[in-house]
Amino acid sequence: MAKAKTKSLGASVLTIAVIVIVVVLRGGGQTAAPTTAPFDSPPVATASARPTESGEMDILDLYRREASDQILEIRARISRLLPDDTEGSRHQRFIVRFEASGHTVLISHNIDLAPRVPAETGDWVTVRGEYEWTDRGGVMHWTHHNPNRNPRHPGGWIEHNGRRYE
Repeated sequence: MAKAKTKSLGASVLTIAVIVIVVVLRGGGQTAAPTTAPFDSPPVATASARPTESGEMDILDLYRREASDQILEIRARISRLLPDDTEGSRHQRFIVRFEASGHTVLISHNIDLAPRVPAETGDWVTVRGEYEWTDRGGVMHWTHHNPNRNPRHPGGWIEHNGRRYE
């Protein structure tokens, strides 16, 4: 009888060992964390998190093709503030630079139609407007609401520090 109990105990230990090995080899029943967040998940803000650039590939493509009249949205850091253009409609002007490529774009924001953006060199901005090719990298304008409400030309805007200027 003792021999039967020992055999039964040995079989149980062996069965448990096999189960443990299978569970460990399969990752303990846990699935690996996804490397990217699902599309509907909001970004997680941490102290070390910083804004990311976007729209760079679109700008580079338009620049290489010398294309103009394209409405798009970009996110980049301001590299230089320029004096306002005061001839005709007044425009606030600054240059944004994409860090990966070094490509720069002039932003020309009509301050007769939209509020001035209180931006400084080094600040991040998201800009929606119309891209026009220039040999110096291009310019984005029409970064304001559409004053004519012309449905063929959507309005634009600049976002800075959580506020939209349009």
